[in-house]
Amino acid sequence: MRAGSDIGYCDSDYSRAPFVWCEKDIQANVEALGFCLEDVQLGDYKMDLYLIDKDTDVAYDYEDLEYSTYEKCTKTDFLKDYSNRYSPCCGADIIEDYGRCKHCKEAIL
Repeated sequence: MRAGSDIGYCDSDYSRAPFVWCEKDIQANVEALGFCLEDVQLGDYKMDLYLIDKDTDVAYDYEDLEYSTYEKCTKTDFLKDYSNRYSPCCGADIIEDYGRCKHCKEAIL
C-alpha cells in the first residue's frame, strides 16, 4: 500500500493542473494579454480571476475558472466568454433560452 492511498491522496481520480500556477505567473500572463490583474484566488482545480482591460478600464471577473480553460484563453476568448454570460444593458446574467437580461428583461442581440 502506498502512502496516502487509504485516504485517496495517491489514488485520486482527480488530477491537478499539469502546471502549478502562482500569482506571479498569472500576473505576467494576463498583462501580456492586455489586462491588469486586480486579484486572483487560486484553488486546487479552479481559480477566481479579477481583471481590468488596459485599453478600456473595464473590469471582468471570472469565478471558478478551470486551469485547463485558463491556459487556452486569449484576450478575445476572455472578452467573448464574458459577453456571452452577462448582458450589455446592465451587466446582469443572461437568460440563455430567451436571449434576455435577467434583471431588466432587455433583448440581447
